[in-house]
Amino acid sequence: MNPPTSPSPELEVHSLTVGYDRRPVITDFSFTVSKGEWVAILGPNGSGKSTLLKTLAYIIKPWEGDILLRGKPLSKFTRRTISQYIAWVPERSELSFPFSVEDTVLMGRYPYNSRNPTREDWSIARWAMELMEVYELRARNVLELSAGEYRRVMLARALAQQPLILMLDEPSAHLDVKHQAHIFKLLSELHKKGQAIIIASHNLNLVSLFVPKVILIKDGTKRREGITRQVLTESILTEIYDTELSLLKHPEYDIPIFLPER
Repeated sequence: MNPPTSPSPELEVHSLTVGYDRRPVITDFSFTVSKGEWVAILGPNGSGKSTLLKTLAYIIKPWEGDILLRGKPLSKFTRRTISQYIAWVPERSELSFPFSVEDTVLMGRYPYNSRNPTREDWSIARWAMELMEVYELRARNVLELSAGEYRRVMLARALAQQPLILMLDEPSAHLDVKHQAHIFKLLSELHKKGQAIIIASHNLNLVSLFVPKVILIKDGTKRREGITRQVLTESILTEIYDTELSLLKHPEYDIPIFLPER
């Protein structure tokens, strides 16, 4: 009997270098993401997490290296096609026009239909709003929402894209404890159904609880990569974050939970 084959990567990153104004921010960075894989990028402020995700979404073009989407260079895709494959939710995004919540989520369907929304588009938008618990807000002006409500609307818009890869920068930012847990539980369900997900996060404990694989980044370089519970140790995180952390065991799930030293 032949051994099972590993799924081919949806996204391949080879020797990526990128920066701003001749200053490199990410240097010689490589990794892959396969179908259904959920990866968290962890690291201190200024380590390059957001820049890395922007480059993977081709919002920023790399200086060197290759990004392959299903084996094809990302540079060969049109912007519209990239948006069909990759949904990107930045940590901060601001709309300047008073769109309704419903219209904002429907924008996630534009890569497929630039004209009037179809019945299918409306159905998908409703599904996304209900998942993110913003359907009851659908008639509201997005400029009048709280930061947490607005964040959930942006996540619903990304889900409406039905992307191959869902990329989120700080998915729990601006959310209360209930909705932080809701987001990670939702991502976990999507992951189980085969959705590839890449997140950048500062929330070590939610990542430890939910995300199977992590990549640790510091000063723009990859320092560690692997199974979450094997990589997230006191010694490694102290090295990455330059601060002492105490490790506790979750009482139910036997996973590490981290607290800063007083």
